[in-house]
Amino acid sequence: MDALTMAYSALWLLVLFHSLLLWRILRLFRPPAPIARPEHPIPRVGDPAPVFECPTLEGVPVRSREWVQRPTALLFLDPENPASAQILAALSELPKPFRQRFLVLCEGEQAACRALQALGGREALWLHDVEGEVRRQYGFLTAPGVAILDAHHRLHAWGWIPREDLERILQDLEGGRS
Repeated sequence: MDALTMAYSALWLLVLFHSLLLWRILRLFRPPAPIARPEHPIPRVGDPAPVFECPTLEGVPVRSREWVQRPTALLFLDPENPASAQILAALSELPKPFRQRFLVLCEGEQAACRALQALGGREALWLHDVEGEVRRQYGFLTAPGVAILDAHHRLHAWGWIPREDLERILQDLEGGRS
């Protein structure tokens, strides 16, 4: 190999090395990918609760802002999830005045929601959240879940709330000790 070919080869390797080095440096300092924002911002405790309109199982529209005039628990259920039936059994253990403060938002097929309703919670107002849109507005990825609203339509608590705590929270809110 002559000297000129070796010089071109060395120059080519040097350019290749520096190109790779520059590429690595640029990748290191590139701006981060934008953070994916949820479709609806997840409400925080104390924030105004998301307002929604949802039909009952009979098709009558219900607006949350008009219905929630006192402490209320939103119960998000999915007939496909066996835990929903267990939660309804726990709900039936609450005193009747507390059971009447529940809005049950059932997603999925209407027939499946009616079958779930037959298991318990008849005192509650049952709404048909077909696609789980309201559940997602409240920050739940899956059902079941519970969100408690005070009389001013603010989110007071949400998540998995044991039956005893649920009763106590609703009682405290009703007594004006929010």
